[in-house]
Amino acid sequence: MTGEITDSDAIEISVGILQMGDSKAHQQAEMLVMIYFIELKHKWEAIIAANEGLNKVVNPFQWEYKKLGPKGSYAEHLPKLKEALRILDVAKQDFQHSLYEISEQVRRGLRRKKK
Repeated sequence: MTGEITDSDAIEISVGILQMGDSKAHQQAEMLVMIYFIELKHKWEAIIAANEGLNKVVNPFQWEYKKLGPKGSYAEHLPKLKEALRILDVAKQDFQHSLYEISEQVRRGLRRKKK
């Protein structure tokens, strides 16, 4: 066993990882991007940045919720939260679309193995 996987295998694993959603899945996805799909690195980094942006919105909300409980008013957080979620969703869709394009190239035999 050489430890190598085909592009098709890497794509199948990547799609499965996107559906898992835990920290180990994040590490596996990042490894696959860096090894097999380096052309997706900037799109992967956009997902990471969008997730960090979401955390910046969620953390103050959580702090306030713990302080005030369920009776507090959180309306000021909702527009920021919706926008952060939209940005994350767009980044994920862009990544998935690009991964799909690569899978189509592999299926058609247009993608060459990188040396």
